[in-house]
Amino acid sequence: MQTKIANYGGPLGHNVAIDRIGTGVVINFLGELQSADALSGPWNDVTNASPYTVSAANAAKFYRAAE
Repeated sequence: MQTKIANYGGPLGHNVAIDRIGTGVVINFLGELQSADALSGPWNDVTNASPYTVSAANAAKFYRAAE
C-alpha cells in the first residue's frame, strides 16, 4: 500500500511516498528528506538520496520533503 503525503506546513509539490517492505519502510521523495520526533519539529536533514529505508524497530518519527 502506498501513501502519498503532502509536505506539512509547506507548499504543495514536495511529495513523499512511503511503502512497507519486510520489517520496515522505504521512503521515496523529491528534494531533501527531513525527520522529527514530533510533528511540530524541530526538523533535521536526513538525506537527499532517494529512496531512504527505515527499520520498523526504530521509534516513531515524522518525515517530510523540503526544497
